[in-house]
Amino acid sequence: MKRAGIWIDRKKAIIITLENRGTKIEKVVSKVENTDSDFSGLKDFDKSGALEIVKDRKVLEIKKHAIKNYFKQIVSYLEDLDSIVIYGPADMPLIFNKELETNYPKLHKNVIDVLKADSMTENQIKAMVSNYYKV
Repeated sequence: MKRAGIWIDRKKAIIITLENRGTKIEKVVSKVENTDSDFSGLKDFDKSGALEIVKDRKVLEIKKHAIKNYFKQIVSYLEDLDSIVIYGPADMPLIFNKELETNYPKLHKNVIDVLKADSMTENQIKAMVSNYYKV
């Protein structure tokens, strides 16, 4: 039985997989926070008006695509798991769970819990997943 805990925020995801052979740790780094530098080509001739609205829309669209790509990377590590617990600060665990529900229903049926958690070290995340599954 393969069980996993995913700690996720906008910067990175840490996937702790518990197997019969031991514990496996995978890290996925997000490019969501780095998208602000992608807007250097959008010139600000006027800080108000239509140009600013167009820039804001482009910023949101680029961030939305960055989040989708980030989630696709994470999902590639989750394909053969029996149970998944999602942890993280703010709303990112809920957003990821909703993405699984909408676009990956086979994977979503293996999600057993979505929990809030503060920023943690890798060892704290590993201990939290082990404690959840009582390993």
